[in-house]
Amino acid sequence: MSDTEHTPPKKKIRIRNCIFNENWRLDANYKNWLVREEKNTEAYCSLCKRTFTVQYDGVKAVEQHHKGKTHCQRLNELKTSAVVTKFFPTVDASNEKKIFAAEITKVFHNAKHGLSYLLADCGKFTIRFILTLYYQNIEE
Repeated sequence: MSDTEHTPPKKKIRIRNCIFNENWRLDANYKNWLVREEKNTEAYCSLCKRTFTVQYDGVKAVEQHHKGKTHCQRLNELKTSAVVTKFFPTVDASNEKKIFAAEITKVFHNAKHGLSYLLADCGKFTIRFILTLYYQNIEE
């Protein structure tokens, strides 16, 4: 019997460690969810809300996370669900629209404080009609 038969195998020693590479975020598959963590050997998935290490496998760890079951489920959920901002009109902050909003506010104030109740109600209906037209123009 020789000594080599009873000697345990030597552990593999890693010579180099990987760090997060900002170029990974340029990839279309990763740019929407991959975030660099404070430790440069870790990455964060904004979809899964999970931190994972890239220290040993580098971009391969990112690929493995991207192909993981939980991450794929989150991507599918994101694709099938509607974004809340889709239901609100977009507002352009141009000078014309700011002037329009100021004029409407002044008309409403005058109708509310300077006229009789009947005329004030009439003014409210007019303002609602104008605002409806305004928001329809924004959506188009």
